[in-house]
Amino acid sequence: MTAVADDHSGADDTNCAATHRHISIESVLVLALALALGAWLRFVHLGAAEIEGDEAVSWQAASAPTVAEVVRLHEKTNPGKLPIYSIILHLWINLFGESEAALRGLSAALGTLAIALVWFAVNETLHAPPMRPGKESFDRIDAPAAASLCALIAAASLVMIRYSREARMYPLMLAMLLAQVGFLMRAARRSGFANYTSAAIFTALAIAANFTALLAIVAEGVWLAWAMVRRGVTESSAALWRLGATLVFGVALLAPFAGAIGQLAGGVRAGVLAWMGPPRLLDPIQTFESTSGGWVFALLALLAVWGCVCNWRERRALVVFALLWMWLPPLLLLPGSYAFFPMNAPRYSLSSFIPFYLLASLAMAAVKDLRARYAFAGVLLILMVARVNNYYSKPRDVQYREAVALAMREAPGDAPVGVASWDESFSSTLYYFASSRRRDLIALPSSGALAPGASRVGVLILPDSMRSSDLARYRELFPHLAGRFRQVEVRSR
Repeated sequence: MTAVADDHSGADDTNCAATHRHISIESVLVLALALALGAWLRFVHLGAAEIEGDEAVSWQAASAPTVAEVVRLHEKTNPGKLPIYSIILHLWINLFGESEAALRGLSAALGTLAIALVWFAVNETLHAPPMRPGKESFDRIDAPAAASLCALIAAASLVMIRYSREARMYPLMLAMLLAQVGFLMRAARRSGFANYTSAAIFTALAIAANFTALLAIVAEGVWLAWAMVRRGVTESSAALWRLGATLVFGVALLAPFAGAIGQLAGGVRAGVLAWMGPPRLLDPIQTFESTSGGWVFALLALLAVWGCVCNWRERRALVVFALLWMWLPPLLLLPGSYAFFPMNAPRYSLSSFIPFYLLASLAMAAVKDLRARYAFAGVLLILMVARVNNYYSKPRDVQYREAVALAMREAPGDAPVGVASWDESFSSTLYYFASSRRRDLIALPSSGALAPGASRVGVLILPDSMRSSDLARYRELFPHLAGRFRQVEVRSR
């Protein structure tokens, strides 16, 4: 896919392209700011909030003494997901411990790395040749500047920060996907065995981190199919076939692990995703709006629309790629949630925020006056950081740490402590329970028959997010309120 200049290009365009292929001081400074700001927002007060249920599930598998045991526990607690993240977290725990900050430190480090990978992926995407040579201009965009602005937006993005501060596999999935996009676009521009191989390997690693990465891979496949149809049967499409084969090969690398899908189906039947609500028709749009905040979303949306309009004629392939990557994953999640099992749109389509920011950064990079460009970027950055500060200034964690401390004081002698198992409440309680007494913790079902040994439980940890009928039953069995904390009670007989 060799880029061919359009009929109106000349020496000026050649000089412009040559200039934009060099990374300017401006781009380096903006990227450095993005990395510094992003690292601070991801690492600051990392251990302040208590471990949440999902994070406790990650810890439960990764804290096993051996890698083999990590794999076994991962298959039990995370059905349908390959154990790559749990193994990495296991090694991380061996180095840094298992405090709240240490567990989340891996995600924060991956989230910071993802900022640099945003620059890599966007820069390569903007340098990729047009899918229809002779019809679109090439390299009219200051790619490094736009990539730096995109990295800056990602650094201050609430949704990116939020998942970079949770001990879950989603920052790993995002980092692998961004590397995959970068190498795929580099292969489109330069070819080369190393680029194709890297794209295939990162395709497999992204899906291994979380199977929903396949949604972004599908978007890439649709884009290649669109480009192939657009080129016409008379034009060579060998390069497009090579890119498509790279994606297929990357997915095929995971064929030996296809049985994990059966584990996922079994886990769904067992109720591991019962906490998710049913999908709504407006979820794809609200995925971007609710996680960004009203004013931030409005500004980014206006910039993204302007980026589409300004580049539609000359960089149509770029715009179509960004729109497919942005919209196809959350749109596919909607029927998938109805047909198979409920899915969390923001986390499962996390990478789709990057093309949203890419389109917005194109609009800002098109502003030639640097003072105006960075004044606007500064206003957007202030609004985004204010949104992040507002979100984290309100405590949202369940106070299992305080509830466990009280329950252990209230339990007579070595009497077992019960926890009503609801939305990973058992894993969260187990994390804060003294390691020497974890065998004394008994999980009681949220509804139905009580577990054997429940009669010996003298103190109960009760999440108040359970159904009212289940709460009433346990409050009757344990009538004395020993303490009430945020979203959890401690009760005794």
